[in-house]
Amino acid sequence: MAENKKTGAAATKGKLRSEAIAHFYGISVAKDRARAKKLCIEAAELGDEVAIAQCAYQGWGTERNFEKALDICRRCAAEGDCTAAVMLGRAYLYGSGVVKNYKKAVGWFRKAAHRGDLVGTFNLGICYDDGIGVVKDHGKAAQCFQKAADAGNSSAQVMLGLYYMKGRGVERDLKRSMSWYQRASVLENIDGIFGVAFAYDEGLGVEKDAKKALEGYLKAAELGHVGAQFNLGVLYENGMGVEKSSKEAEKWYARAADQGYMEAQLKAS
Repeated sequence: MAENKKTGAAATKGKLRSEAIAHFYGISVAKDRARAKKLCIEAAELGDEVAIAQCAYQGWGTERNFEKALDICRRCAAEGDCTAAVMLGRAYLYGSGVVKNYKKAVGWFRKAAHRGDLVGTFNLGICYDDGIGVVKDHGKAAQCFQKAADAGNSSAQVMLGLYYMKGRGVERDLKRSMSWYQRASVLENIDGIFGVAFAYDEGLGVEKDAKKALEGYLKAAELGHVGAQFNLGVLYENGMGVEKSSKEAEKWYARAADQGYMEAQLKAS
């Protein structure tokens, strides 16, 4: 009986941590940092070591303590825990609690990716995309994004949308680009929503549709997407898919300008 309780507690901890990761990164669900925080704290309270590390790393329900978080992660990663490996990778990537070291970041992401971890795979793709700690290789980045996107990682789906739109690391295919943006938008990914709107705005992989572009830009803009805010200003300024309104144009240009968008700042000046 005691062994069954122990097994059940471990399963509960694992489920809570998995759900926290899914909500944090937007894997098959909409990104929801508040939900991720709540689930992670619950897992930590049940004794999940990596959840304890994540709470210490983020300052969730406790004081932020990078040293404690990374000590736990090093031990757990050495035992094969992929989430711990990814956390170490991100620490070295951003210099959080350690000296910034891109090669070490890539090394940890690669270890997690080789074990099939979606977040590690996506982060490895980002490193190949930007040439962070590795030689820039869009082909390898595309392979990483494909694996993560197929498994529901909305950020990877957005990157594939961009790659197919630009013909970066893959053959240019605007219909596939739109398909990946749509999949990401279903998961409420703000960049996916913007990508769909932009495709309708420019007629990329679909027929131009100013009204659908407007709908998408409005949704993304309300969520804080600076590019959508600027593009809304353009639509209202020129009466594209909507009645011309200098008042609305100025409002959206101002919102984009407040976020540091240079073209919007020029419009608002």
